[in-house]
Amino acid sequence: MRLSTRMIVEIGLLVSLAVVLDFIRFFQAPFGGSVTLGSMVPIFLVAFRFGGRAGLIAGALFGTIQLFFGAYILTPFQVILDYVLAYAVIGVAGFFVNRPVIGVLVGSLSRFLVHFLSGIIFWHMYTPEGMQVWMYSLVYNGSYMLFETLIAVVVFAFLPKRLFRV
Repeated sequence: MRLSTRMIVEIGLLVSLAVVLDFIRFFQAPFGGSVTLGSMVPIFLVAFRFGGRAGLIAGALFGTIQLFFGAYILTPFQVILDYVLAYAVIGVAGFFVNRPVIGVLVGSLSRFLVHFLSGIIFWHMYTPEGMQVWMYSLVYNGSYMLFETLIAVVVFAFLPKRLFRV
């Protein structure tokens, strides 16, 4: 994939917009995760405009930038999983450019699965007594990812398709 100057500028602007939207929070979970004003939407837009690989790069950049704004860090591998990889996989939506709502669902589900796995591996110590670790991770990560996904689906259901063209 060859990145043109225009692509680099657009990706930079859209990642910046994602960071700004991430600060507008309706709900903040205690150990990370939040419902925002559609912070995933600009990353999805990169993926739909420039393809899945560009979306993966934009998502990884977005996740890496979030490390500078109040990240919850336990171990280096957890950082890679919860920030870099979880946001990078949003970009898989770009492989569904002709079906944007499906792409948003696949990208959001991919992000959720990475957070879910991280919850089981790294955040198990916060599981309430008597609750299964996988159930805790499912409920905790699902509590914000469901609404983040709904916001993105609604936006892309009504967004003009001409915004997807380069």
